[in-house]
Amino acid sequence: MSGDLEVEQKVATKLTCKKCGLIILKPNTAIHQVLSQFMLPDQTGNPECVEKFAMVTDIYAFENVGFLKSVNEHKIQLCHLKIMSGDLEVEQKVATKLTCKKCGLIILKPNIAIHQVLSQFMLPDQTGNPECVEKFAMVTDIYAFENVGFLKSVNEHKYLACADCEYGPIGFHYTSNAKKIYVALSRVNESDS
Repeated sequence: MSGDLEVEQKVATKLTCKKCGLIILKPNTAIHQVLSQFMLPDQTGNPECVEKFAMVTDIYAFENVGFLKSVNEHKIQLCHLKIMSGDLEVEQKVATKLTCKKCGLIILKPNIAIHQVLSQFMLPDQTGNPECVEKFAMVTDIYAFENVGFLKSVNEHKYLACADCEYGPIGFHYTSNAKKIYVALSRVNESDS
């Protein structure tokens, strides 16, 4: 600082999660910020004095970050890991592209869905036999999909299929709640490109 002129210094390094190494911010996307004696809760909830921060002005600058419940007037951020402890729940984005196993059509682009575990969910296979599936990619908007088709409803489920070759079921949503749509990760291919 020089007089009334304040120069913002960018954080030139990549910021990653100390626990898992997941990228939180890419280099030069945040600026250094000092907050005098800010008390930030640690993982156990005990307050810890923290003064140095990386500040962004746009939530979309983050590569992976989740928001926990508000504490007083602050929203607490964590790495997008599935951490459950009392009221703490943070979700991990699906960082890979999801494509049809049969024809290769893109179902979902990377970083659109979040990982979701459904304990012992029975999803029918192509022959109609139930198969236990637990790992899913979940979206809350039907328009998040690149290509997906819907099969007829069976009981309380509406099943998903590839929009091109109709391979499926690859996922489902509950007929009572179309806001959460699940794609079984075992029924699609995952790729980085």
